[in-house]
Amino acid sequence: MPHITLEYTDNIDIESPKALLHKLVDALVATGHARRKGIRARAIKLTDYVIADDDPNYHFMFVTLLLREGRDLETRKLMSESQMQLLETEFAHLNEGEKYLAVATNVIEMHADALNRHSLPVERIKD
Repeated sequence: MPHITLEYTDNIDIESPKALLHKLVDALVATGHARRKGIRARAIKLTDYVIADDDPNYHFMFVTLLLREGRDLETRKLMSESQMQLLETEFAHLNEGEKYLAVATNVIEMHADALNRHSLPVERIKD
């Protein structure tokens, strides 16, 4: 049941945040360590933020992956890198000339003993 949360500054023009979320989901599934049916993804456009000296040429994107505990470090790194590589490729143009894009990812493990949830029945979700 991985959760993907993409935060991005409002000076990044994303034509379709939903299409980008689908790409992030695809990248995570391609690692072989997440099932599409369990993934939830969301994008949050940030309007109130400060980056360094507030230069308008600075941009940032941050992906947080929330994962159930149990994956080893190498797997978590692979999942994190899948998100990083996609964003760096898709938004390479924001690292040209005077522009600068900071991209970061973080993996947080959710521990079963502290997790409360009520989920959609998996059998109802289309592949």
